[in-house]
Amino acid sequence: MELNENLRKKLSRFMALVLRHKPQTIGIKLDSDGWCDFETFLQKVQRSSPRWHKLTAENIHTVLEKCNKQRFTIKDGRIRANQGHSNKGVDLQFSEITPQEDLYHGTSRSAWEKIRQSGLLPMQRHHVHLSADLDTAWKVGKRYDKDPVILKIDVPGCQAADIKFFISENDVYLCKHIPPQFIQVFKQN
Repeated sequence: MELNENLRKKLSRFMALVLRHKPQTIGIKLDSDGWCDFETFLQKVQRSSPRWHKLTAENIHTVLEKCNKQRFTIKDGRIRANQGHSNKGVDLQFSEITPQEDLYHGTSRSAWEKIRQSGLLPMQRHHVHLSADLDTAWKVGKRYDKDPVILKIDVPGCQAADIKFFISENDVYLCKHIPPQFIQVFKQN
C-alpha cells in the first residue's frame, strides 16, 4: 500500500487510538505493559476498515520511522505505544528520573484557566506529559489553541515536594500531578 504523508498521519492517529486508548476498536487486548502481538495487530487493522485493507507491515514500520515523536515501539514481534495510555488495564513501568533541565507544557488559553486552580492533571491519561524542549511544548499547545500558553515547571520545587518524575522510552517526561504553585507562564500571546 502506498502511504502519502496525509495517510501516514491518519494511520499514526489510528494506531494511537487503538494502542493508547481503545484496543477494543479493532478487537485486540493489550497486556499490562501495553504490548500486543504485531501480526495480530496488523491483521486486525487491515480488517477494521476498507482504507487499511492493503496495509503492510512495512507501512507500519514507515509510520514508526517517520514519526519524530517515537510514539510506538516494535520489539520481539510485539507492538505498543510508548506512553499516553488511558486504558485502565495498562500500567507501564517507567524509569524514575531527576530532571536536570527545565520542563515545559503547552496548553490552550482556556485550559490554563483551569490549570491555575487545580494544577496539571493527567485527565484521561495515566500521566501529565512534559517536555524539556520548548519547540515540542509549543507544537503540543498549537494542537489545542492557535495562541497556546507555554507553562514552565518549577522542577526543584516539585522535587522538594517529593513529586516524582518519570521518563518514557521516547524521552517524554511524565508525572502524576503538578500542583499550581509549581507552574508559571513561560509564554502567552
